[in-house]
Amino acid sequence: MRKLVKSNRGVLLIPLFAIFAAVSIVYMPGTVRAQIYVGSAGGIGEYTTSGTSVWNDGGFGAIAAAISGTNLFVANENNGTIGEYTTAGTTVNSSLISVSCSGLAVSGTDIYVCEGDSIAEYTTSGVLVTSTLITGLSALSGGAYSIAVSGTDIFVGFNGNAGAGRIGEYTTSGGTVDDSLVTGLAVTEAYGIAVSGSDIFVTSQNNGTFGEYTTSGGTVSAAVLPDFSINSPWGIAVSGTDVYVTSDNNGTVGEYTTAGGTVNSALITGLNQPQAIVAVPEPSAFTMLAAGFGLLFLFGGSSDLQARFSRQNRKRMKIFS
Repeated sequence: MRKLVKSNRGVLLIPLFAIFAAVSIVYMPGTVRAQIYVGSAGGIGEYTTSGTSVWNDGGFGAIAAAISGTNLFVANENNGTIGEYTTAGTTVNSSLISVSCSGLAVSGTDIYVCEGDSIAEYTTSGVLVTSTLITGLSALSGGAYSIAVSGTDIFVGFNGNAGAGRIGEYTTSGGTVDDSLVTGLAVTEAYGIAVSGSDIFVTSQNNGTFGEYTTSGGTVSAAVLPDFSINSPWGIAVSGTDVYVTSDNNGTVGEYTTAGGTVNSALITGLNQPQAIVAVPEPSAFTMLAAGFGLLFLFGGSSDLQARFSRQNRKRMKIFS
C-alpha cells in the first residue's frame, strides 16, 4: 500500500516499491550424461560413455547417422530411407526421406546426403532442396562415401575404389574449395569421417587405424594408432579428446584419444557389424543466473522533499540487497 507524504510546498512524494528476485540454475558435470549413438545391422541404439546400453531400435541396417538437437537421423541400408527419431528412441518418421546413401550430415535445418556421384541437400522436415548440390564425384577415387559438415564447409571422404582415397572440401552452397584437400589415402579409406575444430579424423580400413589431418589439408598423423590396432574400422566420432571407432568385423566400439592412446578397445561389444556412430558430449559446468532478492525504492518529488522523507522514514524502512 502506498503512503503519500505531503510537503509544506504542496508537492507529493510517492515512494514506489519494486521487488525483484532471481533464481540460480547451476549445471554440474555428471548430472547430464554424454551420449553415444551406434548404428549397425541390428538397428540404432544409445549407449553411455561407460558402454552401457540405454535403448535400441532394431530390425534394420543403420549405415549412417547424424544428430541435430534432440533429433536423430538414421540412414536405413535395407530399404533406402532416412528415418527421424528422437534421441530418447521415439520414432518420429521412419521413412522421412526416400534415398539410398552411405553417409549423411546435419547442419541446422539441412541434411546433406552422400549418394556416390553426388551430394544432395534436404531439409530436416524431409523436403528436397537439391539433388545436385555437388556432382561429378564418381570420377574422384570411386565416389563420395562419408561426409561431415563444419560451419559452411562440407568434407567428403572418398573410399578409393577407383584409386587412392582422398578427402575433398566443398561449401554448403555447392562450391568446390579443394576436391583434393587430402590425397594419397589407401584403398577402402574414409568409410568414416569426423571434424573436430580444425582437425579431420578419418578411418582407414586397409590399415586398421585412423588418421588425423587439418581442415587446411595438412597431415597430423596418417596413423594415430599403430597399424592394425582396429579390425576393420568403419565409423568414427570425436568428443573432446575422445575418439570412438566402430569395428565392423569385431562388432565393437572402441574408445581412444586424439593423441593415440587406447582407453578401451572394447567399450561396447556384441554388435552386428556396427558402422554408424555419433557422439554427443556432456555439457560443461555453467551458471545460468545468479541468485538474489532485492527491494528497490524509487522517489518522486523535489530533492529537499526526498531528503526530508529519508530523514523521517529512515528508522521505519529496511532496504534489502
